[in-house]
Amino acid sequence: MRILYIAKHNSGGTDDEGAITYALEQLGHRVVKIEQHGSFVARGFTMGYDLCLFHKWDSPQVLRELPMPKVFWYFDLVDYPSDPTLSRRCEQRRQWMDRIVPLVSIGFCTDGDWVANDKSGKLVCLRQGADERVVGEGTLTNPNNDGTIVFPGISKGGGIQRIFFVDEMHGMYGEKFLHVQRGAYRRVLADLIHNRIVVSPDSPKTDRYWSNRVYNVLGFGGFLLHPDCKELHDHYTDGVEIEFYQDRAHLHYLIDLFSRNPEGRYAIGMKSLERTRKEHLYRHRCETLLKVLKDRGITS
Repeated sequence: MRILYIAKHNSGGTDDEGAITYALEQLGHRVVKIEQHGSFVARGFTMGYDLCLFHKWDSPQVLRELPMPKVFWYFDLVDYPSDPTLSRRCEQRRQWMDRIVPLVSIGFCTDGDWVANDKSGKLVCLRQGADERVVGEGTLTNPNNDGTIVFPGISKGGGIQRIFFVDEMHGMYGEKFLHVQRGAYRRVLADLIHNRIVVSPDSPKTDRYWSNRVYNVLGFGGFLLHPDCKELHDHYTDGVEIEFYQDRAHLHYLIDLFSRNPEGRYAIGMKSLERTRKEHLYRHRCETLLKVLKDRGITS
């Protein structure tokens, strides 16, 4: 299949777009990459493609003119009424959905709640995944098992509940809490979290939505404490490949317990890496995406 892939290519960070391109090519498809902020002629140039794939591209007029099935894969949380400080961002994302959904054949979303409440019949829940080009255990940078607790992610911009979470962690653990807001991606992140305690905040999350931090961390064999999400239990087993916490008190109990058990952290991390390789790479997600398209008669 010949796929026109409109996205923010080569933008650094986790490079999800590069991972998806690689996965699709490994599955035998030809991928032509177009920058979503660039300009191109819809007619003529775009002839001969079997599919157009994009993420947050927002050009409805051009999208209407594309002469092939159009599919989006929207990575982020669309709506989150539990935190009113995110209301403006959520409104912008809801408006994007209102503009774009009528123009596509199907849309894939990581926000399971948004899909569950969909009335269009076009939306399917599809999680993100780990980048098979970089998965694998990190290099030991913490030989003394110093009990460092790592949170790789933003604070400001993630809602007031996220800010409260980070402030509480700083207050309780001081210099042992390492908050990395940017700059740690791919193999740098793998080394940073090696056999340390990685925490995921309790907001924003629901039983049907969680951050791709899960697959990024566990794809590096990281030891992750994550808020309990019902559907995430289908991806990783509690106490075997991940540790779920029920509330802040339970989180702090687990931090205390595993800060004294580096062997236990490492064993869980290696099991999480194994399962990620088997089930949660972007290659697996792309296989699912393509199967859905074929089953629905969107592609042959």
